[in-house]
Amino acid sequence: MYTYNLVFGSKAVLPLEVQLPSLRVALQLTNPDENANVRLAELEGLDDKRLAAQQRLEIYQAQVAGAFNRKVKFKSFSIGDLVLTIRRPFVITRKMRGKFEPKWEGPDVITKVFSKGAYELSNSEGKCTYPCVNGKFVKKFYA
Repeated sequence: MYTYNLVFGSKAVLPLEVQLPSLRVALQLTNPDENANVRLAELEGLDDKRLAAQQRLEIYQAQVAGAFNRKVKFKSFSIGDLVLTIRRPFVITRKMRGKFEPKWEGPDVITKVFSKGAYELSNSEGKCTYPCVNGKFVKKFYA
């Protein structure tokens, strides 16, 4: 915001906001020693405000994580389970049939279970189709 000085004759007239100091400015101009003490007290109070804000943030993050974790469904598979795997978009060798192409392929059999939810899959003949696939790309097949 720009302010312009109006000049009437040889005297410059300042805007009204500048001519009349606010209460805060008037109090600051009266006693500089008290101003320094008030400012130091405000700076010391900032630590308490920061701590309270940090605590509220941690509580909020815990609430959000709890709401998210309530909706997550843990799934695990064991050796011999029949599963479907999501079709990989990076396979270029097959022809694409558009939006009517099935999203899942299989069924495959789980032959090995790795840690952290990874699985080795093989087809019904025993040939390894995926040496290691993440569990989030696998769903149970119901025959």
